[in-house]
Amino acid sequence: MVAHSQFCFSGDHTLEAAESAIQNVYETFNDPDERSASFSATGNAAEDSDATDGAQSGRRGASAGGGDPGQHFVFLLSDANLRRYGIDPEYLGQILTSDPAVKANFIAIASLADEATRIGQAMPPGTASTCLDAADLPQLLKSILTSSIDN
Repeated sequence: MVAHSQFCFSGDHTLEAAESAIQNVYETFNDPDERSASFSATGNAAEDSDATDGAQSGRRGASAGGGDPGQHFVFLLSDANLRRYGIDPEYLGQILTSDPAVKANFIAIASLADEATRIGQAMPPGTASTCLDAADLPQLLKSILTSSIDN
């Protein structure tokens, strides 16, 4: 994963990817009129694109209705190079927690020095993880999903 992130195009769309995924997962499985009033879109990231940043969204459960908190998931994978693009981890944390019906998680798949650790410390509890080995990613996702079910 580290080698892949070194050869991707420069830029970052982490904030936009997070916002879009949170909005899309909710709207895909719920009536837009029931949308959480606490969700608000923002857009202050750098303009370039970074192929290592992306969000994958999903839903637990069998029916498309509902909107119970924790029923919707977003996993934002990033090279954790936020400082280079002037992205405040606390602001990213606000985006990840902007809609209580969506459980969003930032997963750093690479790190320059201690950047992934620094990001994790600045984010709300339970919203950031580091996974530097691709073989560990399935177990990390399982752990995140299991902890959501237990809560």
